Amino acid sequence: MNRTLAEFLVADNRPKGTKNYPEVNGFLYAVACSPEVLTEAQWKPVIFDDQDPVFESQEERDLIEQGLRDELAQIEKSISEQKPVMAEYFRPDEEMMENFEEDSPIAHWGIGFLSGHQWLEELWAAYLPPDKVEELQHFIDTLSFFADKNKAVKLCQYQKIVDLSLDVYAETVIENFDAAGQAYAYYGLSIRQALQAHQMTNG
Repeated sequence: MNRTLAEFLVADNRPKGTKNYPEVNGFLYAVACSPEVLTEAQWKPVIFDDQDPVFESQEERDLIEQGLRDELAQIEKSISEQKPVMAEYFRPDEEMMENFEEDSPIAHWGIGFLSGHQWLEELWAAYLPPDKVEELQHFIDTLSFFADKNKAVKLCQYQKIVDLSLDVYAETVIENFDAAGQAYAYYGLSIRQALQAHQMTNG
């Protein structure tokens, strides 16, 4: 965990709307899986809600920006090695309902991931085959499950399984979390590879 980055993101002089550390990690997961390669100049402003991060010095700027690049690089490495979607310090509490609480790391990770996917929604829509839309949405719902308790309740009810409680359904979500993340990444990176191959073929 990059504590310097984590503390910087929640400092009082950060602009309102700045993502916290688990939100940044979730957001960058969506960036890493984007159907198109995104530049730092595209994704970095989103972390600070398109506002001035208020760096105190060039040294601090360099440190934080390198920390963000390192965070993305680690996520990309984990995806390529098919490791768990989240690092251990973002992993869920064993008491399932605790994962919906305001200070829950996995809840904030889901908020960040969902904001990232929504930011890239038009890009996904441009390339994703229509017959894959519903399946992709299932992966998104899994990865952002703890981001919104009310939405999670509705997803639970949608399953139409008698006596399926939210905490029991949440356990199922956790069991399938890494598989959903890997599938989401596969969809995005497969599209990216196809686009790159097409560009090479057509000069």
